[in-house]
This record gives sequence, structure tokens and C-alpha cells, in this order.
Amino acid sequence: MIARRRLRVPITLLSLAAFAVAANALPPLVTTLARTYSIPIERFGFAFFAQYLAFATASTIIAAGTRGRHGAVVLVCALSLSAVLFLAAPLLTDFAAILVWFVPLGFAGGFTETQATLLIGRADGEDSSRLVSLSQAFFCAGAIAAPQIVSALLSRAVRWQSGFYIFAALIGAVALGAGFVLLRPGGDPDSDVGGAGGAAGSAGSAGSAGSRRPGAELQSGRAGRSATSQTTRPVILAGFSLAMFFYVVAEGSIVAWIAAYFELRYGLPAARAAPMLALFWAGVLAGRLVVFFLPKRFSLWPALLGGTAAGTACLAIPAFAPGADWPTTALFVLFSGLLNGPIWPVLVSTVRKVLRSERAVATVVTAGALGVAVGPFAGSRFIALVGIERLFLFVFACSVVVTAIVYTVYLRRP
Repeated sequence: MIARRRLRVPITLLSLAAFAVAANALPPLVTTLARTYSIPIERFGFAFFAQYLAFATASTIIAAGTRGRHGAVVLVCALSLSAVLFLAAPLLTDFAAILVWFVPLGFAGGFTETQATLLIGRADGEDSSRLVSLSQAFFCAGAIAAPQIVSALLSRAVRWQSGFYIFAALIGAVALGAGFVLLRPGGDPDSDVGGAGGAAGSAGSAGSAGSRRPGAELQSGRAGRSATSQTTRPVILAGFSLAMFFYVVAEGSIVAWIAAYFELRYGLPAARAAPMLALFWAGVLAGRLVVFFLPKRFSLWPALLGGTAAGTACLAIPAFAPGADWPTTALFVLFSGLLNGPIWPVLVSTVRKVLRSERAVATVVTAGALGVAVGPFAGSRFIALVGIERLFLFVFACSVVVTAIVYTVYLRRP
């Protein structure tokens, strides 16, 4: 039993990595799938929109039920569904079927990502974003692995249908592990996810206990009201939610279209273009690990303000220098991931610190889920209008909005 308790945080982190594998296996295959079904790549904007609209719906359901005691069950079932869907994908024969297939995949991803984030958040402290940043580092590890696997398969002329069996096996293995560790008989699977030991375990126990006892939740609410006035709380929450929305619109656009960008603009083969997505996530991973090792006093507002401003400045180069060669653009893809990568976990942890509400955290995560749905679709419409070579202009505009909102919220904080 003690061994299982120590494995709860690690297996939850691996669940995020498995979700990332599922989400990032598809974008590097956009051009390949487009050729298979003889359709323009922009039509996959509708597929991604359907996927992440379902993702946002699942996140909203979790947000409405953050007091529930079955989060681990939801997590294991969602991972299992993802594995089954990848097993079934090779049986699909046309793009209409693929489009329908994206919807349950989105639901599975939304339940996995949001529930795992909440479970990890309960194991983190109110004054730190370190464990949440570490969880997103695990997400990045899965996001890096997926396009690399795709690249390896394409370079060996392996059909994409066969490759999906590999993804099904990877995700299914994590689902089995999560079921064994989190679903202990006769216990509450959510009671002490942070019981992995050390400070994180103590923080997790305190956080989850607060979510279970009405008296503790009321006390937490009173503490939040003393820290943040009733008049500013809705404004701050709206600002955080909009910042998360536009940040994920930008990130989602890069993730969905960066491989196609390098393939179609620079003429790289699909097997060489796929690792460009891994390069972006490698930058994100490095950025989030930097935040993880920062002293606590620098891991919230300083990291958020500095990251948004520096990330926007970095994106200006590929946005306004369309004549750059592909190695130069690839370098800025790496740096944009490095500078913008910490924004997601730092924003989540800043919301927890400022508003002291798990439901507020879930609301901001849901805004991010909506941004994921809108981002690839809006990016596809932008590509259809002005061409894929101007993709970074769209991403830069979103980053400017995020920076403006974050600085406005900072200036209006109590």
C-alpha cells in the first residue's frame, strides 16, 4: 500500500505524458492524411476544432464537478478510451469517419488532461508553481516523443495505420498502470494523490482535504475574499481566463500546423518536418523546467510577466522576417517554446495563489481548452486566406494580446 501511495504522483504525471502522445501524434500526419484522402490540409482545421471542442466540453464537465471523489476513475477510463480509439483508427476508410473519430478522442483528452492537472494541483503548494510545472514537463516529454515516433515511422515507409497500434500500446500501458496505482480497493482514489512524500505530499493532503470538507472550503473562500476583494475577483478571473485562451490559441496553432508549415513552405519531406513539432515542445519543456528550479518568489508573477514579454518579442522575428531559411526559423521555434512554455503552468498557479479557488483554476483551464479548439481552426482559416507562410504573424498577434492582458491584470491586482 505504501508503494502505491508513493507512485500516485508519478503515474499521474505519466498520464499527462500519455495524453500528450495522443494529442501530438496527429498534427505531423496532416499532410500524409490529406494525401490519403485527397483533401486540402485546411480541412483538418475542422477536425481539430471538433476534437478540441469535445476536449473543452469534457474540461467544463470536470470544472462543474471539482468536488467529486472519482477523479482517478475518470482518469483511468479516459486513458483507456484513447487507447481503444487508436486501435480502431486504422479501420476508418474516409475523411468523414476520421472527422467523427476526432470527437471521442477529444473527450478522452479533455477528461485526462483536466483531471490529471487538478490531481497534481492538489499536491502543489499555494505559493508555488513547481509541481504543476513539472507535470507540464511530463506533458512536453510525451509531446516530444509523438512526432519523433511519427518521423521514425515515415522515414521507414511504415503506413500511418500501423503506427497507430504503437500509440495504442503506449497509452494502454499507462492506463493499466494508473488503474493499478490509483484505484486501490476500499479507498478514495482522490484522497491523497500528493502522498508521494515530502513537502509535495503534505501540500497535496492539505489541498485535497480542503476540497472534501465543507468547513475547510468555506474557510478557504474567506481567505480568498480577504486577499482579493469581491469587486476585483471577477475582473481578475476574466483577465486570467482571456490570457489563457489567447495563449492556447497561439500554442494550438503552432502545434497543429508547424509540421505542415515546414513541409509546404520549405519543401522538407514529412519525416523531416515532423521533428519541428518536437523541437517546439523541447523548448517548452526547457522553459517549464527552468521555472521548476526557480526560487518560489520568482515562479509566479515575475515568470509570468517576463515570459509573456520575451516570448512576444521572440515571435516577432519569424512573423516579420518571412525570407528566413528553415534552420533559422527552426531556431526561433525552439526559442518561442522556451520563452512561452512556462506561461500555462505559471498562469494556473498564479490563479490558485491570487483567487484561492480550485473552481477558478478549473475555469481558467477550461478557457485554455476553448483556446485549443479555436486555435487550429482559426489558424486554418488564416492559412486559407493568406497562406501558410504567414502562420507566425497570426501567432504573434495572439501573443501580443496575452502580454497586454497579463500586464493589465498585474496592475489591477489588489
